[in-house]
Amino acid sequence: MTFEYRNQQFTYIVSRSERKTLGICVHPDLTIEVRAPKESDIEDIRERVQKRRAWIVRKLREFEAYHPIQVPKVYKSGATHLYLGRQYRLKVENGDRNHVKVSGSELLVTVYPTSTPHRALWTWYAERADEWFPKILDEVFPRFERYGISKPTLKHKFLQKRWGSCKVINNRLLLNTELIMAPRAGIEYVVTHELTHLIHPHHTAEFYGVMDTVMPDWRMWKRRLEERLA
Repeated sequence: MTFEYRNQQFTYIVSRSERKTLGICVHPDLTIEVRAPKESDIEDIRERVQKRRAWIVRKLREFEAYHPIQVPKVYKSGATHLYLGRQYRLKVENGDRNHVKVSGSELLVTVYPTSTPHRALWTWYAERADEWFPKILDEVFPRFERYGISKPTLKHKFLQKRWGSCKVINNRLLLNTELIMAPRAGIEYVVTHELTHLIHPHHTAEFYGVMDTVMPDWRMWKRRLEERLA
């Protein structure tokens, strides 16, 4: 099913169940779901969606702003790649094992004959994420101790559509490995954002109030993160 808002068309799905009320949910993957009682009339659903169009689109824009921007990458000598917010030029060489080393303004990428520069570089990125992400969590978490939450476990992997997520039930923080390309403060912003979800699961005024308290310049780093990895 679809609706139109400001000359743009949006698609939503309807999930019916034994629930008694009709609700609308915008998911982080940008899907729109209407949760309706089994006996709901389709016209009532359409009417509710029409009334909530502005809210739905606003939530979509919030999630879109938090999504990584997918950029084609080149893995050959002379191409530039980011690491902790700095830009480095690749220098690719053949060798007896995959290895990456920072040397001045270059990333020296040694590639085993049966491997690729892409694999060598992203294995290295993952290793650097293993090193840096726990350190940054350790630095940021003390700002949250006043809220009485427990320190979450931390994992990272390559995510297609988000910088990170937080499983409140499992007390687990998941970060996008690609964040290792961002400045440290950009990573701190994402960690702060996800930790705040342990206090306020939704993007409410209270959520942003906590963000303002623990990281007053978070808006600037959010913008820089989006610009730097665009």
